[in-house]
Amino acid sequence: MKQCRLYIMIVGCLVTGWVQAQTFDVRSFKLLDNDISAYIEPARDLNDEACALVKVVGDKDFVFSSPLGVVARRDKVGEIWIYLPKGSRMITIKHPRWGVWRDYLFDQKLESRLTYELMLIPPLDQESLAVQLRQVKQKPRLPVVPVQKSPVTLPTAGGLTPKMSLTYIAMANVAVHGTDVAWGATFGVMRRHGAYIRALSNFQTVPSSGLEADKDGVLYGGDTRPYYTGASRQARFSVTAGGIQRLARPFYIYEGIGYGNRILAWETSEGMQVRINDYTFRGFTAEVGCMWRGKWWLISLGALTVKTSYWEMVCGAGITF
Repeated sequence: MKQCRLYIMIVGCLVTGWVQAQTFDVRSFKLLDNDISAYIEPARDLNDEACALVKVVGDKDFVFSSPLGVVARRDKVGEIWIYLPKGSRMITIKHPRWGVWRDYLFDQKLESRLTYELMLIPPLDQESLAVQLRQVKQKPRLPVVPVQKSPVTLPTAGGLTPKMSLTYIAMANVAVHGTDVAWGATFGVMRRHGAYIRALSNFQTVPSSGLEADKDGVLYGGDTRPYYTGASRQARFSVTAGGIQRLARPFYIYEGIGYGNRILAWETSEGMQVRINDYTFRGFTAEVGCMWRGKWWLISLGALTVKTSYWEMVCGAGITF
């Protein structure tokens, strides 16, 4: 009987010491693919970049820090929302009673506008200890005492690769060459770099009369120069696509190539449209310019050419989303 009591006292001391030394643990860390909380309730860092959102399931007394800082903390029902800057790789977790887990390492950098879940479990509680002691009393033998293992870094995001976070752009454009004006639109996607497509037109057509002339108005195939009324007609159209590169936020440059045309016709006294070939261009089109991006808007300024013979200035203004 004395030996049985001695066993119980030894087991009680060992289990009690183990509970006191026990710290909290990380049960899981994963990417929440279908959670759009980071889009609906975003937070931005000092570089105006959207943050990653980590939803922590655990005790409300947990405190967090990271090498890149914690942008914001929001206490929700049953969980804590932690906003970390894009590119964060580790986080330090602290508790006033359970100690510190320093530099918990993610296996890859966190992406902006993505939501993750970090589930923390507390140490063994007193109720569990009482159950173990009752079991010891029922069986007067020395139980196997579990060995406390060192914290192990768990794989993040359940082995999933985070999705790339893209910013979409939509712009309205105006192209000017002297008194000639064309209108258009630009659509694209970008992050640090991106791509776009643009279309421009003055929404005019030039009826074909089969007559062509040089810049002096002299018809081809002879030396006849009709009488012109002074009225002219122009058709303008182009489609270009290319890339966008960030030099230093908020400055970007873009360049693109495509197809375009500019057709000019003069009207004769008989009402015929004579195409002026020296001022008509079709074929290879190229453009280059720069953009200034704000928080949700951007403006652009560039130059476009058709066959390096016809040039126009292209301005734009739009939004990002």
